[in-house]
Amino acid sequence: MVQLKYPIYQYKSTDFKRVSFSAKSVFPFDLFPDEIRIDEDKVDIIYIQFLLGREVASIPIKNINSVSSVSNGIFGSVSIDLIGFHKDPEPIRFLWSNEAEKARKLINQLVCQNKEVSTMRTSSAT
Repeated sequence: MVQLKYPIYQYKSTDFKRVSFSAKSVFPFDLFPDEIRIDEDKVDIIYIQFLLGREVASIPIKNINSVSSVSNGIFGSVSIDLIGFHKDPEPIRFLWSNEAEKARKLINQLVCQNKEVSTMRTSSAT
């Protein structure tokens, strides 16, 4: 059996981030369901467009200023306000209301943790 001195492919990634939460918009009300995925250091918003495929907006947690959710009891939407961008991403609409609330809480928690880490770094540097 031949052993390679330097492996050609390394499949194990140490930089992989777990997806903490994922939700899709409800199908009958949104013919091409959009999706939101939240992991430890970014939020991915995937917009499905009819014949054009899909558009992915990947937003680092450090660039999020605030997040809000609006609910009517059945459906909800999530809006993200960014720092340093000309235009905020389009809200994710027609999520189940409990999923919209979970997404808002999780993103707010990650933003607060990120800001605490940033302030700890600046205060320890002085």
